Amino acid sequence: FFFSNRILNSHVVLRHHSICSVRSKMLKLFSITFVLALLQGIQPLDVDVPVPEFCLGCICLAASGCDTLTKCDGDACGPYRITKEYWIDSGNLTFNDHSPKLHFSFVKCATNFYCSTAAIQSYMKRFKKDCDGDGKVSCEDFAAIHALGSDQCRKQWPKEYKKRFEICKARYQ
Repeated sequence: FFFSNRILNSHVVLRHHSICSVRSKMLKLFSITFVLALLQGIQPLDVDVPVPEFCLGCICLAASGCDTLTKCDGDACGPYRITKEYWIDSGNLTFNDHSPKLHFSFVKCATNFYCSTAAIQSYMKRFKKDCDGDGKVSCEDFAAIHALGSDQCRKQWPKEYKKRFEICKARYQ
């Protein structure tokens, strides 16, 4: 299945992924979830997706090791470690008709792999820019924006985040 232009609106719990198997497991998960969603009558959402799939996988790995079991750690939640401010800037995305005015709507979206992925795409569509000065918006720019915010993306990345991201990108680009 070609999945890069579709985000499904369903809940799937992922296991912690090793660096060596992130891409294959994510592609398999997307395919399985797509089939399950069709069987359940869930309609996929069409969204603009500025961040390529491999890049999302590397951002997820850099942010948390793609840990979908830990709900929140401090003010950052879900596998991408999204904050409430990030979620608000992304457009307060929700699923299952939750009101964006309720606090748990943020946690529900941030900890849902597909809602949080859609939130990242929405955030990047709004705030994408060339952070490294190479004249194009690339995966490195998206990763910097995710970790530091659009206004601070030229600053130094958190050490562990950068290390995980670079290892992942080297393997999957």
